Formats: sequence, structure tokens, C-alpha cells
Amino acid sequence: MLSNDPSIGHKIDKAKHYAEQPDRVSLKVIEADIHGDNGEHHVSFTYASGWQCPECTFFKLHGTCVHILTLQKVFNAMLPENQRFPLFDAETRKTSTRQN
Repeated sequence: MLSNDPSIGHKIDKAKHYAEQPDRVSLKVIEADIHGDNGEHHVSFTYASGWQCPECTFFKLHGTCVHILTLQKVFNAMLPENQRFPLFDAETRKTSTRQN
């Protein structure tokens, strides 16, 4: 069991360090259900097909929607640059500059 391992404290500290640097993580696939005001929306991302939100009319017309923007905001630093929403990318840079 992990909790009995004497090195767990070091592992926890290292995990905290990694978590403070989200650019260490590269997401390859995302699937999520967004509980929107008008119902459930299944959002997915893969390198092959990009972002998808098939139940959303706005997405069908514009190629993006609030549901996708939500996940781009949450996972911004972990997404490939070409899949980030530019305004969120700028926010991430400001936040990381303030922390350093």
C-alpha cells in the first residue's frame, strides 16, 4: 500500500511541483459532459478530429461554442498551442508571470 511507503512524502512534493507547471502535461484526448443551461453537451477533443460538440447548434454554425471554450479555459496550458483559445493563452501568460 502506498501510504506505508516512506518515500510518499517526496512523491507528494514532486507532484505538487509538477502541478504548478501545467505545461509539463500534454493532453491527447479529452471527453467531458458539460451541464449547460439548456441541457447536457458532450464535448470531445482528439488530435485527429479536433474539438467536437455535436449536440450544440452554435458549434455546428461556428466551429466552437461555450462548451468548448469552457474546456479550453480549464485545460489551456495543457493543450497544443493550435487548440488553445488565444485570449485564454494570454491570461495564462499573465498569471504565470505574476507567480514568478
